[in-house]
Amino acid sequence: MSKSTTVARPYAKAAFEFGLNANNLSQWSTFLEEAGLVVQHERVEQYLAEPASTSEQKAQGFLSLLSEVSDAQENFVKILADNKRLEVLPEITELFELFKDAFEKTIDVDIKTAFELSDSDLAALSKSLEKNLNRKVELHSEVDKSLLGGVLIHAGDSVIDHTVKGRLAQLEDALVA
Repeated sequence: MSKSTTVARPYAKAAFEFGLNANNLSQWSTFLEEAGLVVQHERVEQYLAEPASTSEQKAQGFLSLLSEVSDAQENFVKILADNKRLEVLPEITELFELFKDAFEKTIDVDIKTAFELSDSDLAALSKSLEKNLNRKVELHSEVDKSLLGGVLIHAGDSVIDHTVKGRLAQLEDALVA
């Protein structure tokens, strides 16, 4: 676990709990996504690293770059600025989404195949994954010709490799060992 993830966790948890209690998780998700992207911009990083600026100035400057921000979200940014934690917004966003997905019992699943899957194949795969993972599945499909055949599935921390390329790598490892 990286240090920035450890630092980000209490802020992500606080944002999640506030959004949950206020019944606006999707609004917080959108806000954090935008804030996480803005803070990664090179000029914003330089501005936030400027030692001459106060935390209040940094918070106000940062807030001016965001679209719609509620009072609670503005306070959240001010707290991050006061604690010199604005730079961990991408990690806060990532952890927030994990908390949100666990609460909503959803999971993002990335699928790579050597060839385009039909809509009926994707629907069947989605249904099977929902049953096995006991969660609502959000499928993201991508074609990767280098796989030669089969399917590579990333669901959270789990990886299922049923590709020709993967099987060939396993065979090579077995022959070398």
